[in-house]
Amino acid sequence: MSTLLEVPLRHDQDRALTTVRRSGRFSRKIRCEWPRAGSWISFDSMYEYNYWLYIRHLIANNVGGVVEIVRNTTKLAFPEPVEYEANGRTYTLSAYRPDFLILKLDGGTEWVEIKGWQNGKHQATRAALARFFPYLNVALVTRETMLEIQRDLGAEIDGWVKFA
Repeated sequence: MSTLLEVPLRHDQDRALTTVRRSGRFSRKIRCEWPRAGSWISFDSMYEYNYWLYIRHLIANNVGGVVEIVRNTTKLAFPEPVEYEANGRTYTLSAYRPDFLILKLDGGTEWVEIKGWQNGKHQATRAALARFFPYLNVALVTRETMLEIQRDLGAEIDGWVKFA
């Protein structure tokens, strides 16, 4: 049974953050409310939350030509099923939903997938994206990328959750 714990954090007048943590080794959910937007954004991991804060930091400081980051709700349907093996079984993928969509000043877009670790499903998904959607700009942000961001900017980013 998972125990939920809410830890309220207040960083400034523009936003109120609430962290929702589940007990367990890999399960940590973070929920963030932006009162100006009047909605909640849920993140599946600390990495997703921190990456979102990082992009918001770039936007606030006019760095990188980023206009906006949005939590993606669009599923990319594969034209044919994609099979992969894991634990001696065969599984099928029919669609994929990246974590974020980044809108750029030059009109371009970038889909972003945050992965602290990868398994057969993630590798099959990346191969399917390259095969079926070669024209999409899909970036993979790994644990190593997040550690670099933390080292370089983590202390400057309001609300950053430090990790090892």
